[in-house]
Amino acid sequence: MGWQDGEQHPLSTPEGEGTVAQQVQRWTEVTPSQFTHEAEGLALVRSLLPSSPPFRAWSNLEFRDSHGKWHEVDLLVLGRRRLHLVELKYYSGTLRGDDLTWRRDGHRAEDSPLKLARRKAQRLASKLQEELLAWAQERGTRIPDVRSVVPFVQESAFLHHPGLRCLLPPASRVDLFGLDGAEHTTGLPGISERLLEPATPQQSIGGNRDEIIAALMARIGFVQRRQREAGSWVIDEDPLGEGDGWQDWPAFHRVATTDRARIRFLVTPPGATAERRAGVRKVAEHEYRIMSRLAHDGLLRPRDMVDSDLGVGLVYGLDERFQRLDLWLADQAGGVAAPEQLSILRQVAEAVAYAHGNRVVHRGLTPHAVSVRRLPDGGLRVLVGDWQSAGTVAGPGLTGLSSSGVTG
Repeated sequence: MGWQDGEQHPLSTPEGEGTVAQQVQRWTEVTPSQFTHEAEGLALVRSLLPSSPPFRAWSNLEFRDSHGKWHEVDLLVLGRRRLHLVELKYYSGTLRGDDLTWRRDGHRAEDSPLKLARRKAQRLASKLQEELLAWAQERGTRIPDVRSVVPFVQESAFLHHPGLRCLLPPASRVDLFGLDGAEHTTGLPGISERLLEPATPQQSIGGNRDEIIAALMARIGFVQRRQREAGSWVIDEDPLGEGDGWQDWPAFHRVATTDRARIRFLVTPPGATAERRAGVRKVAEHEYRIMSRLAHDGLLRPRDMVDSDLGVGLVYGLDERFQRLDLWLADQAGGVAAPEQLSILRQVAEAVAYAHGNRVVHRGLTPHAVSVRRLPDGGLRVLVGDWQSAGTVAGPGLTGLSSSGVTG
């Protein structure tokens, strides 16, 4: 490590100014839990954590990364070896699937929550390192290696329903944990195995390092989970997805509350120049104009354009009857009949051909951009979305393109 246990680190609060240990509690509830099952899961974790250094925890929080994206976190736990980012899932029944997709009895296929948790862990680690360097610069101290202070941020999922049975392949169960004492039922190791893991010679939270990490957490400025508003829309759930320069959030209409939407926010980093922010807005406005003028039942087009602390957003209808094509295929246990395959291909081709006929091209056509629903008569309906990486045709070539929108 960068210093020996018991030694005063150069970034520690000097005597007489009060120590970080006096200012930060071992367990910090950033936001009270709104759900009984989540509160119970957090209480289980809290009961097993020692009340001595280096253990600390922060529950139900949000943070903004250096790219301008907001991330919601159920629980952070600082242990003897590393910092743990824990997603709590109250899933019951039998869990099947693989590293990418989870399937549960009575539920539609979904993305493995570990994918999003991994991105959150990476963004948090980067944010902590940036704050450490800024703090060191303020104090005139040089940090030879930020990894000697900021620990590895390890993601995991705590599946705390007593009725869970995990049948994922062994390789896909890595970083998944269940209730202590129920290993033979859940098929997962108990959560204490991860959170109470011992230190290693290479990874150890010793000395007053937990105080430094707690101070870095305070500098980041964790905020309470909260409802946000964007125009006529209310956002109150976790993000649906993210990509280069954007985040998708679910929303409902403030007046017609059953009207659901997905809002794609184009984000800018904190401190971005007015010119850069204006450029992002120009992309969103141009995209809205181009896509709004198209009229085809197979195209997902923006309904509205809004502003929020999340960024400038394009509002798309969210029909829960539709399912992303890759997830829909995962739910077809018996495979997809040839006529249905042809129906999907035909509808996608017709929608794209219509767009081409109106001088608009799609630059990211993947199963993630296609949604499918089964109609009452047994047929299929297809929507092509994610035109945010589209471009407009100008003569024989394409106009300039941006990964975050139409830039004709």
